[in-house]
Amino acid sequence: MLAVDVHARKASAVAETARRLGLENLEARAADATVPIPDVPLESFDLVLLDAPCSGWERCGAIPR
Repeated sequence: MLAVDVHARKASAVAETARRLGLENLEARAADATVPIPDVPLESFDLVLLDAPCSGWERCGAIPR
């Protein structure tokens, strides 16, 4: 399993959580997933799970500042 985040800090946090939970089949790396990731052939993926960055945007205007 490959977890990707554009921010190295977040990718590192995912890797640490996976390690703590004993998930040995997860690799986390910092990369821009909008372009092909070097050394990862597209054919190697069976499924993609996406947590889009726009999740919850409709609530941004409702949050008091």
